[in-house]
Amino acid sequence: MKKTLVTLSISALLLCMVISVSFAGTTVITVEKDTDNVGAVEKDAGNLTNLNGAMVWNGTEWVVNNSWAHMYFSDLRTGKRLVDREAFNVSTSASTSTDVTNQWNEFYEKETEYNAYLAAKSKWDSDYAKWMADPNSNPNPGTAPTAVPAPPVPGQNLYGEAEAPIEIGGYTITKQTYSYSIADAAGNTYTYQGIEYTVEQPDGTKIVLKSRGSGNGGGDGQSADQSYFNIYVENKGGTVTALRGDPVWFTYNADINTAKNMMDGVSSSNKTGDLPSNNANYYMDVKGGSDMGGITYKMTTSTVNAKTNNLGSTFATGFSIQFLNSSTNKIQEINFTPSILNETITPKVTPSCCC
Repeated sequence: MKKTLVTLSISALLLCMVISVSFAGTTVITVEKDTDNVGAVEKDAGNLTNLNGAMVWNGTEWVVNNSWAHMYFSDLRTGKRLVDREAFNVSTSASTSTDVTNQWNEFYEKETEYNAYLAAKSKWDSDYAKWMADPNSNPNPGTAPTAVPAPPVPGQNLYGEAEAPIEIGGYTITKQTYSYSIADAAGNTYTYQGIEYTVEQPDGTKIVLKSRGSGNGGGDGQSADQSYFNIYVENKGGTVTALRGDPVWFTYNADINTAKNMMDGVSSSNKTGDLPSNNANYYMDVKGGSDMGGITYKMTTSTVNAKTNNLGSTFATGFSIQFLNSSTNKIQEINFTPSILNETITPKVTPSCCC
């Protein structure tokens, strides 16, 4: 970890930290750059790169250059941060609302009926083939079973009723269940119920975190929930920064409710860059970042064995909002974890050949 030693008076420290901390006389502190387990940030097809896992908001866009890193103050004598941190972990549980539940019940009922038809049709096909090969040794299989249509896939982004909001330090957090479907390369369909978090910030902008499934189960107590986030940060000026998939950085000139449903790929003109490092910390700093009296959005990445598409293995598996809580004089961390409540796989159906 790189350190820069700076001697600051109490008044300078107060100015930088925007908090009230009392020291006896002048204190020597260390301004440290957080370079532990940080990732690479690549912007404009890699023409701009930051190896400290950091980008900073300049009032218009997220700036990427290799001189910036997330910074904090620590006491030279103790090596500890000058400001304590206080974490609040947002629950990953959610009540499944009636409208989502009813649609899923209908889906399961039709899926059961459809699977029964497929089993009967498979047996009839086998009996029919034997009868055609030797009509004297096999009974006539009779009429083929009546076809049953495939169950309709639950609608994309069907939302349940939002839970009561949580208020933390001027931030309002709501969560609700939503459903979506996605296919893999073989044509199998994965349908999920997951949690979407919406955060309204003190300045009126919003952050949306959409839990996404990876084809590894979720919510059934039997398989690992290797879920991840698609992250949407609303910027001042009308743009939305999206970190989607593994994760790819997109910028949308749209409102956040439109942007959060965009599914364009890496060849899109909306693509801004990539955050490709695994098991890494990434920082998006506003006004110098949380330890400098501003705001930090922190994303952590880890390996996910995604089966539902051809993405890589590195995904956003954690997100936090960090800011100075003036009522406690501590850095408040609001931590979010993705959560998939249910996963259903509908295999691709290959029609039997009949002549």
